[in-house]
Amino acid sequence: MSEALPPGSAWLESSEGERTTLRGNCSLGRSSGNTIVVRSDRASRQHATIHAQDGGEYWIIDLGSSNGTLLNDVRVSLPTRLRAGDRLQIAGFTWVFRQLDGAGTDSEAFAESMMTIAEIRQARCWLLIADVQEFTPLSQRLSPEELAGLMGGWVRACREILAAHGGTLNKYLGDGFLAYWREAAGTSTKVAGAIADFQLMQTKKDLEFRLVLHRGQVALGGASNLGEESLMGPEVNYVFRLEKLAGSLKTQCAFSSAAAEGLGSALPTRPLDGEHELKGFSGFHRLFVPRT
Repeated sequence: MSEALPPGSAWLESSEGERTTLRGNCSLGRSSGNTIVVRSDRASRQHATIHAQDGGEYWIIDLGSSNGTLLNDVRVSLPTRLRAGDRLQIAGFTWVFRQLDGAGTDSEAFAESMMTIAEIRQARCWLLIADVQEFTPLSQRLSPEELAGLMGGWVRACREILAAHGGTLNKYLGDGFLAYWREAAGTSTKVAGAIADFQLMQTKKDLEFRLVLHRGQVALGGASNLGEESLMGPEVNYVFRLEKLAGSLKTQCAFSSAAAEGLGSALPTRPLDGEHELKGFSGFHRLFVPRT
């Protein structure tokens, strides 16, 4: 490797021995704007991406490519965490994922220790979870190729909506993701615009998914050499609890009280009937939905 990398760093190694250091997100595809340009007509322009998250995890995501992305000879249909030694294949090209483990330390334990020494900042954020509904029956009904194309197309469209409205995709969750906006002047308008675009996607029924939005104070931390930022704290746990509640209530789009208040006139809401207990949180809690 041409540069000395600190422990915890990761890279892709091609079959020719060329190494590409992974910092933050790494895009792969035929377009010249990709981090790794795949020079083949069998590769899509935006074929796949590798996403850094949680202080040292790297996930491979196929973006709905025509010919697929193989991980250890199996087609990628969901965002999947990479492990040292994993082999990626796109359009006949092969790379091996490598990651330093901190001088013999288990890589997951090392990643956790990196987070403890990273700078921790407090910020008010909008937190959004998007989660595909009934994924298991869907995966049983579709072929691997159909499932990969459907999920990859959904991820690509969601990424485009977030980028258009200033949001950041923070963490993939297998069949969903966590995204966020830092609170600033005009953020509620951006969030409302993203929700409106996501709701338009929902009406097309290509893939049924749920949206849950919350707003609160979180801790942001990340090791700078890993090129990513992690979200921590009770408010992050809270939005995940709300997502489970929304699922039990069969609600496709739901907001916490704090999110509904923050949206104001940018996206009018109404409360759902009833108050609910949330595991790990005291008192009773309400959900709000877009006013129709």
